[in-house]
Amino acid sequence: MKIYISGKIAGDPDYKGKFARAAAQLERLGATVINPATAPEGLDKLDYMRICFAEMEAVDYVVFLPDWAESAGAKLERAWCDYVGVPTADWDNFRVDMLVRKSHGCTFRELLALEHPNAVDDVYYVYQLHWSVWSSHR
Repeated sequence: MKIYISGKIAGDPDYKGKFARAAAQLERLGATVINPATAPEGLDKLDYMRICFAEMEAVDYVVFLPDWAESAGAKLERAWCDYVGVPTADWDNFRVDMLVRKSHGCTFRELLALEHPNAVDDVYYVYQLHWSVWSSHR
C-alpha cells in the first residue's frame, strides 16, 4: 500500500526527523511511503502544494500526523482528500489499527480492499479477500 504522510512542516524545526520516524514505522509495517519532508528546500508554498497534490494522487491512503491541524498546508491536503475521495486516517488510529491487523496476518492491501473496495482494481482479489477473512473467523 502506498501511503502519503501529512503533517506540520513549516515552523517545526524537527519536521524532517518527525516525518522520517513516521515513515520508518510505516515501512516496517510493509507500506511504501511518500514523505513530503524530503522535497527540496527553497521552493515557494505554491510549488510545495503542487508537488504534494501530485504525490497524493498516486497513493492509496493519506495518514495525518497528530499536528496536522496546526498546518495550513495539511488542512488543504485534508480538504483535497475529502473532496476527491482519497481515503484518510489519523496517525494514532491508523497505526494501532494496522498493528492489530498485521498481528492477524492482514496486509495493507487487504486493509484497503476491506475498507475501500472501490479503490482496488481486481474484483476477484476483493472476493478472495472477503472469503478468506470470513472463513477465518467462523
